[in-house]
Amino acid sequence: RCKVCSCRRGGERSGSCEGLAVVQYFSVASRGCVDCPPPWRPASLAAAAVIALGLLCAAIALLRSSWEPRHKAARRVLRAGRSLAALLKRAGTGAKLKIFVALYQCLAAIPSVYALSVPETLVGGFIDSVMSALTAAARVMDLAVPSACYGSKLDQLIGAAVAPWGVIGLAAVAWTIRNAAVAHAKGQLRGTGASVFLVSALRRVLPLVLYATFLLLPAVSALIFSSFLCDAFVYDDATGETRSFLQADYSLECSTPAHQRLKNWAFGLSPLWPVGVPVLYLVLLLAHQRAIRAGRTTKWVASTRFLWADYRPEASLWEVLEVLRKLTLTCFVLLIDERLEEARALVALLVSILFLSLQMATQPFRRSEDNWLATMAYLALVVVYLTVLLLKMCEQDAEVCED
Repeated sequence: RCKVCSCRRGGERSGSCEGLAVVQYFSVASRGCVDCPPPWRPASLAAAAVIALGLLCAAIALLRSSWEPRHKAARRVLRAGRSLAALLKRAGTGAKLKIFVALYQCLAAIPSVYALSVPETLVGGFIDSVMSALTAAARVMDLAVPSACYGSKLDQLIGAAVAPWGVIGLAAVAWTIRNAAVAHAKGQLRGTGASVFLVSALRRVLPLVLYATFLLLPAVSALIFSSFLCDAFVYDDATGETRSFLQADYSLECSTPAHQRLKNWAFGLSPLWPVGVPVLYLVLLLAHQRAIRAGRTTKWVASTRFLWADYRPEASLWEVLEVLRKLTLTCFVLLIDERLEEARALVALLVSILFLSLQMATQPFRRSEDNWLATMAYLALVVVYLTVLLLKMCEQDAEVCED
């Protein structure tokens, strides 16, 4: 079995599959075709990820509980952990992490979204090396299992878009069963409707939904948008006939049944990510707007703390604007024709300037240091996108940059 090795920068298509017993992918680090890892690796990584997630959830639940172990040493460790968690909470660590993660997500998308390639004559290729490092860092899983080894582009799309919701669904089912078992043990199961357990489970897994969508939304949405983007090439110089291939995978020709299936799935999955997530954030915040502004904490309001706790009550909707900003910088600009790459960079620059102005004018965060940190992050993006725009202009006229 052989996969055509294709990449927009430096990759060459395999001329023949003879003698190749494994799937290959294009490695940014080695700038060439590399064999995919054995099939057992993704399975072991998935199992390790599930175990790690379970242990993390168990640790968080333990720190929040009032349970005390009998062993003196274990009791000291647990109390130290609770003290550390309280200290981090008082320091507002969550808001600062969100700012850094959002900045990283925008920076990591630059090499692929804006198709940036820097002339070697410019800064000795240093900027190009930085962009390559960002691309590699944006795909942590590629260090072990490159995305090109997951199967076809359709397989990758379905896996990336559906798997997180599948895990969340399993968590909701597990919590529903747990609530039913507890009610049965207390003799309260009879007369309690299934909807009560289901609503309680949804409320419990809502924080997990918010954390997962915050981390995965830009990457998954970019994958969905890339399903619609094709590059046209001249196939016959005599007749001027052209053929189009998917930008993300030149082995897939556009306007074929396979590409149509990919687009159909992309349309169907859009409500789960680039459309559905901002709407979900907005609905949750609007539904509890009065309680948030009044400072009343209900069970549902507590479940949505991730969206509003770091902001002033008057700016509790800021997270919706923030997610739209990230989507614009990492996904929506892909709708601009690739032949107008300067326009993509210009839109990103204007959006960054707009949000920098809004941040300075509204100061949405509760803590002054968080407002300062967010301002610096927006300013950094303004500088970066201005640099990207200048580099795109250099690509059009290299002599200008050399001068």
